[in-house]
Amino acid sequence: MCRTDKPLDEKTKQKLALFSDVDPDHIIENLDQTSIYSVPLALHIQNVDTLIINRLYPTRETKADLAIRKSRVQALLNPSRETHIAIAGKYTSFEDCYLSVIEAIKHAGAFLDTKIIMHRIDTTEYEDADREKKLSHTIQIYQIQ
Repeated sequence: MCRTDKPLDEKTKQKLALFSDVDPDHIIENLDQTSIYSVPLALHIQNVDTLIINRLYPTRETKADLAIRKSRVQALLNPSRETHIAIAGKYTSFEDCYLSVIEAIKHAGAFLDTKIIMHRIDTTEYEDADREKKLSHTIQIYQIQ
């Protein structure tokens, strides 16, 4: 499997097959996608699921049903609604902090056909005596009309 930003041409696949001792039909391009959730659909188009099943279970006939995945990816990429959610925490300025929470919220949004607009609030700004004033100001900023 080759991760790439552009499709692999037949010549490149043949060369990869030659130097890796892999059947040319088993050289799979893993194109960069707009969403990580689109990757299984892109691999299905190249019959990766069938190749794997045939390798593991040569006598089994199986077809993948990706209808639910397609609808989820569609809802994730083109939601019909949007909502705002704020995450308050000490390390919200770091991209990886709260990543599992943020991804879970995105999943929930896709399930509900809703684009989630995330707002990160750094709670260290509210550690002094003036925190009530700052908190009410922040709430006003993020209030949805």
